[in-house]
Amino acid sequence: MKFLWIWCFGLLCAYATKAQVPQLEGCVYTVETLNTPDGFPFVAVKDVTGNGRGGQVRFRTGSPGWIYKWMHEGVEYASGTYAADSSSFVFPLQGNGVYSVVAEKEGEEPEASGDFRIFYVHVPEFELSVVEETKYDCEGIKLRIDGFQPAYYLYGEDVRYYGAHSVEYLLSTRKEPIISPDYWRDGMELYQTVDDRDARYTLTVTDKFGFAWTSSEAEYVSVVPKAKMSFKLLNTVKVDGYGEDMGQAPLEVEFTDESVNAQSYVWYLYKDTIDLKEKLPNLEDSLMDNRLRYAPDFTYTYEHPGLYGVRLKVINTAGVNHCWDTTELKNIKVIPSLVNVPNVFTPNGDGVNDIFRVQMLSVTSFHAVIINRWGRKVYEWTDPEGGWDGRINGTYASPGTYYYIVTARGLEKNNPPKYVKKGALLLVR
Repeated sequence: MKFLWIWCFGLLCAYATKAQVPQLEGCVYTVETLNTPDGFPFVAVKDVTGNGRGGQVRFRTGSPGWIYKWMHEGVEYASGTYAADSSSFVFPLQGNGVYSVVAEKEGEEPEASGDFRIFYVHVPEFELSVVEETKYDCEGIKLRIDGFQPAYYLYGEDVRYYGAHSVEYLLSTRKEPIISPDYWRDGMELYQTVDDRDARYTLTVTDKFGFAWTSSEAEYVSVVPKAKMSFKLLNTVKVDGYGEDMGQAPLEVEFTDESVNAQSYVWYLYKDTIDLKEKLPNLEDSLMDNRLRYAPDFTYTYEHPGLYGVRLKVINTAGVNHCWDTTELKNIKVIPSLVNVPNVFTPNGDGVNDIFRVQMLSVTSFHAVIINRWGRKVYEWTDPEGGWDGRINGTYASPGTYYYIVTARGLEKNNPPKYVKKGALLLVR
């Protein structure tokens, strides 16, 4: 049998034969190693539109001067001679059926392709859908295949030939297909894990002829929430030896929900870890104010130093399952009370260290007094933000040594410390 070239114009081809294999041009194809039971060399052409037409065949002899004729289902369709270049002959495919080509030349043995069968493979559109009963599940859904009708070639007395390949089922979210020796029954279901993202799925079925067909798109709207929160400390401080991201009491904190797919919120504001060391009888006793909070965003003020935990649980209220998620436990640090008193300041108007201030964190009941070396009180204040500018009754104080007495009480909840600090202060101009 001489070589054949088959143009498919955008169609995909596969063929099977135990005789000499025809050569294909202009299309992507796969080679089957089995024959159809009726023994004809078999060429399968992927037919996307379903009209069962398209493509052409080229038969080559390799030298000029030949007269050609071709047959389809026993009917001669064309013949001719080509004086200029008759080393090949092209004819259009007429649809399914048995074809053959014969080339004749005076003084030469006829050359023939032998019979070969063309079959246009077409699979109608089929559906992939989310199984209704699983669309609100929290971990995975089921996708159902409906309406897949595999193509087959019918010959003899109602004998069907489906092709010789294995069937492959590839979901769009996966890299490897599921391989089956035969087609699944209609209504088969695939399990697919889900997360907080919406998704669109398709299923590609590679049939037994080696052609791939893709289903309609199944849309999944996620009901799986993803918990995420943030909080902002409104009066942060940074003290050497204590780390960062902390504030002093009373510490106001803004809590903000940043979750996805959530309609209900439960905030757990846990008590200071010192208060949680003893075994607590129930959840409420471990919470600030012994209660939960349900607003997506709110502000809370921590009145005392300590290390406090916070966690957010979010719920998607769609369906009956009410899928939920929680954040990791995060900590809010309220710095312990602290009183630091400097021993020198320079009220010379240069903008640097011009005010004698006491560093105080998480304290209350503050009081400070400045005394000269004769024991006379020269300045006094109770505002923690205040300080001495180096003046006495509006007049610049003389440089030299002065003395301070500072008293304060910490804001710790349990046994708040009382601070009494006394010492010498050097005023330098």
